[in-house]
Amino acid sequence: MTNGEKPHSQFLSHLSSYPVVSDGIKTYKSNVYGQKSIEVVIGAYGRFAKPFVLYLQGPYSYVAPYVQKADVIADQGLGKVEETFPIIKEDTEKVKTAAIAYATLPLRLAGQGKDYVFATYNDEYKKTGGEGIFTTAKAIVSTELKVTADVLQKVAEFLSSKKEEAKTKLNQHTKK
Repeated sequence: MTNGEKPHSQFLSHLSSYPVVSDGIKTYKSNVYGQKSIEVVIGAYGRFAKPFVLYLQGPYSYVAPYVQKADVIADQGLGKVEETFPIIKEDTEKVKTAAIAYATLPLRLAGQGKDYVFATYNDEYKKTGGEGIFTTAKAIVSTELKVTADVLQKVAEFLSSKKEEAKTKLNQHTKK
């Protein structure tokens, strides 16, 4: 950091290359409160920290290789994040849409389940015919049995597909 050089961080460059992060920074800088907080931080740095920077250059030279190594490791960590979550490199709106979809998934599933149960109950009620408490009780019991049978069918389909996958993997490993 001599002769006016500015420190360069691979991690920060990599992080700010993500559309979500760069859009967030632009939004923060364009906000009135964001601009004011940046001005306050720059003023505080100029008043309190800048006078001590010259005194810290000597000790920093001892720590600099470790800081650079940590920067490289952090940059590699972002690479792993990209491998695990490739959506992070996508446009901000796509990331936002996906996040909202995942966050509202339980509510959508609950709504679909409720609709399914009520539709099944209405079908069973129509099948029993008549009106009264016994017809309603009969419809409730048959609805419970139908829903249970459907759930067990789905579980059986899931387990059979997993059983086939396991057989395939076992065959592949035994051939090796």
